[in-house]
Amino acid sequence: MHIRTLDVFFLKMIIIVLFFSTVINFYVFPSFFFIEFFSLTIISYGLFVQKHTFKTEVYFPITLFLFSLSLCLYSILKVDFDVDGFAKETYRFFSVSLFFISFYFIKIPYREMFKFLLILCKAYVFYNLYELLYINIINPGNIDGLIFGRGIQNYYNSPSGSSYFRQQSEYLIPFIRPFGILFQPQKSAFIFPLAMLILHVCDHYKYIVKKKYLWYFLFFISVIITGAKTALLSSIVILIILSINFFQRFVSIRQFIYMLMFIVVFFFGLLKIVDFSNSTHSSSVAFSKELTAFFNLDIMNFLFGAGFINSTTMTSLGFPGEVFIIRVILQLGVINSIILAVFSIKVFLTNLNKITLIVLSLIFFMTIHYAIMNVSFFLFVIALALIHEKKNEQ
Repeated sequence: MHIRTLDVFFLKMIIIVLFFSTVINFYVFPSFFFIEFFSLTIISYGLFVQKHTFKTEVYFPITLFLFSLSLCLYSILKVDFDVDGFAKETYRFFSVSLFFISFYFIKIPYREMFKFLLILCKAYVFYNLYELLYINIINPGNIDGLIFGRGIQNYYNSPSGSSYFRQQSEYLIPFIRPFGILFQPQKSAFIFPLAMLILHVCDHYKYIVKKKYLWYFLFFISVIITGAKTALLSSIVILIILSINFFQRFVSIRQFIYMLMFIVVFFFGLLKIVDFSNSTHSSSVAFSKELTAFFNLDIMNFLFGAGFINSTTMTSLGFPGEVFIIRVILQLGVINSIILAVFSIKVFLTNLNKITLIVLSLIFFMTIHYAIMNVSFFLFVIALALIHEKKNEQ
């Protein structure tokens, strides 16, 4: 497959814009429709510049995307639609299929793309450390003095009332958590588990990785200093998946998956139910309320969804809005959610290996608490990893 310099430059520019989308959203122009815009741009570039011919296998992903859109339309029509952040986050949840589709229409220089993504993630290790040191040691509490301090201040409606602007006792050590380029500690923290996926893809396909174990270690340490426990657990699970060859000496692959599921459930329950960190913003109570409210729904809303209700209505139903995946299932209904999940697995996954297991674990952890999945950069990388695996299996 012939890849031109222009093709590499084109996709690298898209990656840079998506990586800094939150910064661009504040300092330049709104970035909410970046995914739709760049997906159409990629398709147009592939068809009209590369003259790339797509195969009929793209029809199934397109069908999934249209089904997702129909679920959105159904959820909108089901209620007196009043857009707020919750509805936007659920809509954005479906966008991974749009990026996935667009990659069928273009010749992708995978080697160059993953190596470039890895460079960005490596550089971000040092930026994350800079923020931690600046707001805790160099100039304690001076958020505005950060490189993107003004954007971070503007991101929160009431910075003075946000716990993120105060020291939090994560792991029994009080410190202000770094905000990162996504201006939110939890979201920015997930760059590092994603970096582990990128690093493994580069290593697995011999895209030249030097000192890989050092970088796995640095990504893991970087997650710890963000204070994001969900991202930390995600990183632990990824490292366990990467050690599957060692565990296969003692257990089968099926037993390994069962063991992994047990570890996830056990430790996630530990993080949510037992407040081991004495965190000032523990979500364990809210998490319990979400489950209780969900199982107290009337049968029609439980099975077929309550529609794209806003945060006010959701609160009136007893939902604090802490658990994104429960919120999505509430809006779509159990039946629609199951159909969507089965359809998505059929389209995205044809084989279970380390890369697809890591992607599945990332999707799980990016939806089990906050709406981490709606970050356009994350959606792009996940879709790129999935299409890369799918094409290498053929």
